[in-house]
Amino acid sequence: MTTLADLQSSRAQMVNFKVGESFPSIVLPNADNGRAMSLADFHGQKVLLHIFASW
Repeated sequence: MTTLADLQSSRAQMVNFKVGESFPSIVLPNADNGRAMSLADFHGQKVLLHIFASW
């Protein structure tokens, strides 16, 4: 599983996947309460992952 710390580290690598494959399981903090949430928690459900950056 990939955590937010892994994504922020200089050792983080891009993960390649193809249309129709399952998205890699990642763990990110919940915006409401900061608790860790995994994409695997939503298995079988539709998920909209909004990626935002303000550089």
